[in-house]
Amino acid sequence: MKFVTRGFADGTDFIGTDDFYSKTKKAGRGGFGDMICEISNLYAQTKEADTEIVPRGAHSGKVHPGYKDFIQLIDMEGRNYRWSTSSSLSSCKTNDDIVKSTGRKLLMPYPDYPYVQVVKDRLEAVSGLPDQYITYQSKGLAGKCGYDRDHVTEAYKRFRESYGVECFDVHNAHKRYSTSQIAYIIDNAIAHVGIDSGMTHFALCIKKKEDVIIIVPKDKITGVSYRWINQGYKVQLV
Repeated sequence: MKFVTRGFADGTDFIGTDDFYSKTKKAGRGGFGDMICEISNLYAQTKEADTEIVPRGAHSGKVHPGYKDFIQLIDMEGRNYRWSTSSSLSSCKTNDDIVKSTGRKLLMPYPDYPYVQVVKDRLEAVSGLPDQYITYQSKGLAGKCGYDRDHVTEAYKRFRESYGVECFDVHNAHKRYSTSQIAYIIDNAIAHVGIDSGMTHFALCIKKKEDVIIIVPKDKITGVSYRWINQGYKVQLV
């Protein structure tokens, strides 16, 4: 099968850094969460595919920096995905333009299929963690969600009080831990509380969906959060 995607050529919103984006530019379709959705959608549809990545911006041709780490955590046995880049399509203004130009099926950055699951044996153990804790993401760079920081902070406070355990903020966790270690930390938490950002997608590849609580502003329901709601994920509107 042949696919095309505009995702995961750049962006690092999953770790909340400005390495690939200036401080004035919000993370968009190139983020870690988009990449996870696209890989999950590909994984659900076929074991063998020829997929083109349409580069974005100044980092054209560079595969998402989290791709290699993520792909090593999932079961790829018997699968053959071939990736290539096509800078000639970067000028296409719409997804329809890309589909018409390539004749390929578009991989969408939405959770339209079940999330691919990490292999737990591949997670790297972390010592010194609390006996019981929840993980949460205090900040994401995706500007599309329009989160009110006060609402999110209040929601996190309620969850901390309801669980009565310590909290582990995975925002900027990359500065201390590898992707595999972050997965281990999330896996061993009682629950993950997240926003519409990359770490929530990552958590849904690790934990049962009933153990991932997603905070969504009721007046800012994105395409991703709309799907989470309709597919029965544990969404809390704030």
